[in-house]
Amino acid sequence: MRCLLDGSWDDSSLDFHKPAKSYRIQVMAFANLEILEGIYFVLPRSTKLIWNYIREVGAAETWRKVASRLQERNRNHRFHSFGIGKVTESGWGGQYELDELVLFFAPGSPACVERIVLPEALIDRLRDEDIGQLEEGNLLYLSKPETPAPVASWWTAVTTWSEYSGARLSEGDATLIASGLHSFAKEMDWSQSERLAIGSPTPIREIHSTLGTFVAPRGKRKKAILFGYGHYAKTNILPNVSHFLDIESVHEIDPIQVPKDWGNVPCWDSSPVPRETEDYDVYFIAGYHHTHAPLASTALDRGAYAVTEKPIAVEEEQLSDLLRAMEGTEGGLFACFHKRYSPLNDLALEDLGLEPGDPINYNCIVYEVPLPDKHWYRWPNSKSRLISNGCHWIDHFLFLNDYNEVASAKVAESPDGTINCSVTLENGAYFTMVLTDVGSQRIGLQDYVELRAGAVTVKITNNAHYLSENRFRILRRTKINKTLPYKLMYQSIAKKIRNNEIGDSVDSVRISSALVLELERLLELERAERTNT
Repeated sequence: MRCLLDGSWDDSSLDFHKPAKSYRIQVMAFANLEILEGIYFVLPRSTKLIWNYIREVGAAETWRKVASRLQERNRNHRFHSFGIGKVTESGWGGQYELDELVLFFAPGSPACVERIVLPEALIDRLRDEDIGQLEEGNLLYLSKPETPAPVASWWTAVTTWSEYSGARLSEGDATLIASGLHSFAKEMDWSQSERLAIGSPTPIREIHSTLGTFVAPRGKRKKAILFGYGHYAKTNILPNVSHFLDIESVHEIDPIQVPKDWGNVPCWDSSPVPRETEDYDVYFIAGYHHTHAPLASTALDRGAYAVTEKPIAVEEEQLSDLLRAMEGTEGGLFACFHKRYSPLNDLALEDLGLEPGDPINYNCIVYEVPLPDKHWYRWPNSKSRLISNGCHWIDHFLFLNDYNEVASAKVAESPDGTINCSVTLENGAYFTMVLTDVGSQRIGLQDYVELRAGAVTVKITNNAHYLSENRFRILRRTKINKTLPYKLMYQSIAKKIRNNEIGDSVDSVRISSALVLELERLLELERAERTNT
């Protein structure tokens, strides 16, 4: 698919994946109505910021993060756009047919693309008066049309919509959208547009593969597939598992994220789910949060290993299906909670001087960086920050207490959005967490954890600085690189999979995820009560 990248009309991109009910449209005219801001974390180019990271995580890790962010420069330029095009693949059960001319809105699109995939609600038939100045063999492109974006409720609905967000476009929205499309068609002046050559459309291609077939192995090592080629995968997953497993396929729904030279991966795919023909030993799952559990269940049902990022599940139904899949699988599941793999855990257990099963109280203050206004963590499907972020500390508390059963849980939220939750386990262990995004973001995420048992207190700051003390003296003081647990986690998991070892226990997944979901339920109730008073 041709795509306008860095001012070049490039033909190396994959096509967007087409769901069954959506339409693929060959673009004939495309106008950027409004730049989309506040969708991604875009850090300023600052030597002070880089120096802060170098002091925290070292030069090598900082360079890896910088290189990853630089690869996202085209992804970060998104627009809400209007266009005219021709249907080349129709939606199942839809009203538009092949070769029919249509008007469309493309929310969150790249600057310009040869083809676009959209649902029926964002499309309407072209009328005779809408045709305007279309040209055979050229795509008309306006980067700065004189027609402004409207100020209306339907426009807000369109510009906040994503097929993955969980937000819905109503029938009323669709009617207003259709009216808006025709208003734009009448007002748009294409005379000053740039001409981009599309004389011979490129072949529709959602997959790029040099394997010949998905099941052809390159070697004797286990074959792996990755879902989600984002910053996290590029800086944490791929560098640390490639020594043990072969990543043979990457599924990334945003074609702009895929490297132009395809990197070292033989297969790239824009589908959010595995193809029926794909057969892999390991699934690395690092996409949108609500996709983790369904993909993990699919992997387990196919007899593969599932290595899933947090959160494990965002709904009770997802968790139930995942637990079912875990019970009957030949593979195994590994949940990527990096705090489980910190070397500081062993030091803490030694300094606390406890026997197995003894309770460890856990108190923490967590600062998460503020989210951009339209970041996907804010989607309905992503739930609250308790699920998106707080699950790390909740799971760490349960891990240190051998996943003892939960006795009680409480949640409260302040006017500024600070979340305060507490948990008691059946062994008597007590947990408190204050989770906020109000404060300094000098070095990003920061946290302070206190572990208490008897007369000993362990303090861990930013997952790196460790201090333990009793009533008489400091027992131990040390420091690790805060990114080390991520490296140890993926290397440990990859080694276990290579050696055919079992994954996480069903109880650890059940207890950890069920507690997070219960806290989320309590938070929703508290918010509802506050709204009604």
